[in-house]
Amino acid sequence: MEQIVSVEETQIKDKKCILLRIKGGKQFVLQCESDPEFLQWKKELTETFTEAQRLLRRAPKFLNKSRLAIVELSKPPLCHRNSNGL
Repeated sequence: MEQIVSVEETQIKDKKCILLRIKGGKQFVLQCESDPEFLQWKKELTETFTEAQRLLRRAPKFLNKSRLAIVELSKPPLCHRNSNGL
């Protein structure tokens, strides 16, 4: 959900659709079979998007760090391993 910029209602070929705008300029269109289905999807997606945005604003901000700095803790350091690498 952090990649979604907005959830909007649009109309394509006389059908109501849901437009998801994604970072990087991409767009996804969801077309539903019926009005009740459309209303339910729009409600759920809008609520989820709003909640995700609220949580992202409250979350601590981290500097962009390389994932190479993450140490795998399940294996002991090389100096403590057996000669066979385990």
